[in-house]
Amino acid sequence: MRNVLQLFTALAILLSAYAFAAPSARAETLTFVIESQVDDVLRLEFSSTSRQVFWPAGNKSWVLDDYDAHSYKLSCNRGEQVCYGAWQTDGTLRWGRGYRADTACKTCCYTCNGSTTKVIRLTY
Repeated sequence: MRNVLQLFTALAILLSAYAFAAPSARAETLTFVIESQVDDVLRLEFSSTSRQVFWPAGNKSWVLDDYDAHSYKLSCNRGEQVCYGAWQTDGTLRWGRGYRADTACKTCCYTCNGSTTKVIRLTY
């Protein structure tokens, strides 16, 4: 009887610890489709609204130097809001959140849930 009681006690402790463990973020993807319609070279990056994360990492950015639609598949946390930011290399014009998310935007963020955005066209 004592062994059964010890077993139930140990099981209760394990279940209790599992129930109160912090949920881990589940990995997901979000694919942005971006097209520049600007007669200039643009830089592009993405940022999270809930943590200090940028894509690409390491203070880098992607270059948009043609009129083609380009896809960017990002690995992010399910439910996280991810925003795009683009800017002219001389800094005069910005789209979305701009350089290093220094600009507010109303329609440039999307939920990380395995989806793909419609084509986002950057225009004057």
